[in-house]
Amino acid sequence: MKQTEHKTLLVVLSAVVILGILLNCLFFALVNNNDVPTADEIADKIVIPVQNMSDLNEKIEYLYNLETEDDRAEDIAEELVLSEIELKSFKKELLEILENETDLDSYKDIYKIKVKDLDVDLSGESAEVEIELKVYYYIDGDEEEKERALFTVIFEVIDLDEDDDFEDAEATLDELELLKIYE
Repeated sequence: MKQTEHKTLLVVLSAVVILGILLNCLFFALVNNNDVPTADEIADKIVIPVQNMSDLNEKIEYLYNLETEDDRAEDIAEELVLSEIELKSFKKELLEILENETDLDSYKDIYKIKVKDLDVDLSGESAEVEIELKVYYYIDGDEEEKERALFTVIFEVIDLDEDDDFEDAEATLDELELLKIYE
């Protein structure tokens, strides 16, 4: 008896669903299809305002040059600083700090300087360049005994003027800090 009630309920629900589908189909068949705009009608209603494009190339070139000037200034600052860390005078600065902490005798015992990180902070025609360096050196001039040290170095780069082709730009050592000695 219980099963018969379920079957009856199932038949009634099925009939209601089928009737609903038929009514929807009939409704959509009776609706006037002329109310729906075609793709061409929609496209005709779209209005694109025409702007004066004659100075667009100038604006794009101006924006490109702004970015390029900053990029060139950063590149020049980086190049100047990287050339500074290869100089004998910079190695002597490293020696002064390392002499007190290690058995390093001469700046000539510094055989490799590796840049781990370099950040350029450009501000107008000057820049602050912060570098993290790993310095490799021989102990007492003995190539068998090697150590390395980690430094943070800050250089100030001035006169980054593109109008002068960066001709007067120069880097000066601002800060040199020994962070760690690896043995």
